[in-house]
Amino acid sequence: MSGQSSDLCDEAAESLESARSLDPDLFDLRVDTGLYYYRCHLDYEAALASIDTALLIAPNSVEALEVYGIILRRAGRFQESVDAHLRAVELSPRYADLHWHLKSSYALLRNLPATRKHAEQAIALVPTQHYAYTDAAWVYYRLSGDLQMARGVLERARDAGIEELRLDAWEVWLALLQGEAEVAIEVAAAIPSDVVIPSFMWYPPLRTRYQFLAAAYGQLGERDRHLAYLDSASVLLSREVQEATAREAPSLRSALAVVYAKLGRERDAEREGRAATNLLPPSRDAW
Repeated sequence: MSGQSSDLCDEAAESLESARSLDPDLFDLRVDTGLYYYRCHLDYEAALASIDTALLIAPNSVEALEVYGIILRRAGRFQESVDAHLRAVELSPRYADLHWHLKSSYALLRNLPATRKHAEQAIALVPTQHYAYTDAAWVYYRLSGDLQMARGVLERARDAGIEELRLDAWEVWLALLQGEAEVAIEVAAAIPSDVVIPSFMWYPPLRTRYQFLAAAYGQLGERDRHLAYLDSASVLLSREVQEATAREAPSLRSALAVVYAKLGRERDAEREGRAATNLLPPSRDAW
């Protein structure tokens, strides 16, 4: 299985088959079947075909349009994904997740004004969602290089009373980008040493507290600490790779490859990098 765990996907397949035996024309069955092919098999053709039939039944279904856009984006059809989600926004303009999706797709299309618009709209509609703020930080950092604006949006999250590991990770990352190693070390203390930060498109490329500390001490020229923390990161990530789900394994192996490379372990780095790419090549996951 390429997405969720095989056990969960097997259960999903059984549930879908039971539903199909009861009512093969059920609208929800079409949408859920599309999600099944998408999440469990990365079979975009089958997933889109199922959603197409759902939209024939209910062409103004916000749910079907949302899922349709998500699948199109993963298949690399970014503009079509935008079009589907814009249709959904017309029907449900206050549905924050639609703006969240549009922010991501416009970012892939390098459309900064539209990306910023929908990032801010997602925050305005649900100001308690931590990922709306970290997404906006990603937008401002990746598309405009505006580190101060990126840090400002994280401050807005703190002002909204949000305490979240991903905020800590982004604050450390932005401090490192600005060469503020001491600040990075101080903030990294809030990240548990045995936790691997969840991976997603707009999260920092460093996945563990050890990597943040290695980067900070590297900036300070403390080579022994730099290497020691990298070694600790390799141990933690190696353990996580062994226990990883199919969804997490590629990004964890990629992260481990980078750590090995920084440690000078070139063969290990190449092995993990190739394994990550073989598990999930760009041709199977454009996002």
